[in-house]
Amino acid sequence: ATAIPKKRLSEVEFVGLMAAIQALQALAIDVMLPALGSISHDLQVSDPNDRQLVIGIFLMCSGLGALFPGALGDRFGRRPVVLTCLGAYVTISLASALVTDFTTLLVLRAILGLCTAGMMVMPMAIIRDQFSGDRMARVQSLIAMTFMVVPMLAPGIGQIVLLFAGWRWIFGVMALLAAGVALWAWVRLPETL
Repeated sequence: ATAIPKKRLSEVEFVGLMAAIQALQALAIDVMLPALGSISHDLQVSDPNDRQLVIGIFLMCSGLGALFPGALGDRFGRRPVVLTCLGAYVTISLASALVTDFTTLLVLRAILGLCTAGMMVMPMAIIRDQFSGDRMARVQSLIAMTFMVVPMLAPGIGQIVLLFAGWRWIFGVMALLAAGVALWAWVRLPETL
């Protein structure tokens, strides 16, 4: 987390990076919607309604986890918290691809929700560090607009993955996308605190 970008981010790149960080959080929810049936079948879930826990537990833990990143970002800096969240996203997504039982998947989804809550909180803190007034509102609106496209596209991405591979590859795609965003953030995101 010590690499320091040599050139300041343009506003377009800044909006793109912040939107990409937040979009990964939305992707973790919606990309697996088409795979819930396959997941419950492969992991032998007895009650078909239990498969919804893959989403519900993530959302609950993400909400609880949102209480902590602000304080951690104030103490240790925005950049280390963002990079830690992205690293957790990659690691836990890869671990989720390898699960052999449903309970382990639910535990990993809970941990993912807790660990990646900062991916929603930190971009807002970074925006407030960089901008104020009307310009801050405009940047937040652009990021929100970009972010809102992801829940519409994510189920389609999950369905495309299912056409060519099994549900486990959805977690692989999540890890790959997060690794790309993590590399982008590591190379280009300055500390703004």
